[in-house]
Amino acid sequence: MEEKRWFYLSFAALIFIIIVGIVVFFIGLFSGGTNGFKIVSQGMESAIEQKGNYVITDQKDFETIWSNAGIEGKAKEVDFSKKSVIAVFLGNKEGESNVKIEKVEGVGGNLHVFVKEIVPGEKCIGNREVRPYEIVEIPKTEGSYVLFDESRKVKEC
Repeated sequence: MEEKRWFYLSFAALIFIIIVGIVVFFIGLFSGGTNGFKIVSQGMESAIEQKGNYVITDQKDFETIWSNAGIEGKAKEVDFSKKSVIAVFLGNKEGESNVKIEKVEGVGGNLHVFVKEIVPGEKCIGNREVRPYEIVEIPKTEGSYVLFDESRKVKEC
């Protein structure tokens, strides 16, 4: 009798662990992945000519940056009581340059944003001017300090 009870409890615990694992997996999958952010917009043709990184915490500022960047359409409505927005603009670049927000981490109330600039290699031919950008939505941040950790990757043609 005691063996059956032990078996049923072990089986129930195993099923519980499996269900929790599945739920956690799908929450991560549909909330922007393991980095906890969702891409709002990205492209090669912003109107912003100077390099700039922004943490946006209200709809008015978001709409202003969206408009200044010359992005088509209306700025997405963001629930800023639960979310913040990070926008990264590379400014004027030549060739096939691009930008990617790789990871966003919250540490001790502060924010650490990992940004990768992708630049064309020496053998790449291109004289077209681009202005790459990426805008992502993250869980709300109230941190007093934001560090943008920038790195470069050369992409050979």
